[in-house]
Amino acid sequence: MVLDDPKTRTWNIWAIDVGLEKNYTQLCYKYTYEKLIVNFAVKVDKLALDERALICNYALDSMRIDIIGDSCLINCSPIEQVMAHRLVVGKEQRTTLTVSLIGCKDSLIGIKAVIYNPEFCVEKGVLLILEGEFYKNSN
Repeated sequence: MVLDDPKTRTWNIWAIDVGLEKNYTQLCYKYTYEKLIVNFAVKVDKLALDERALICNYALDSMRIDIIGDSCLINCSPIEQVMAHRLVVGKEQRTTLTVSLIGCKDSLIGIKAVIYNPEFCVEKGVLLILEGEFYKNSN
């Protein structure tokens, strides 16, 4: 279950039932808005409901539950750049544009494009999501 918490700027991801002898109902991973921006180049408040559900699904897919003795932990696999290309664009005011193919575990998520605005010292981006099982790792 995923709950949006704008006050703390996190998605609280709860493991309700992990299929074990013990019920770890209090197990929670806080996925910060900043991590969503870095990983997916999206702002939570700008997402439509179906887009939010899709990003949430990718965040959930990147997680695993590890049991160490009597403890249970949620670990998050990184959303990684499979391939990236950085360009310097513009004639009068030069800036960088980075286009990355991102994925997690054995599947691709999509293409993230981020441009840096030197005037305001911020990055803005867009995520283009790949449909279906576009890629599977051959290992």
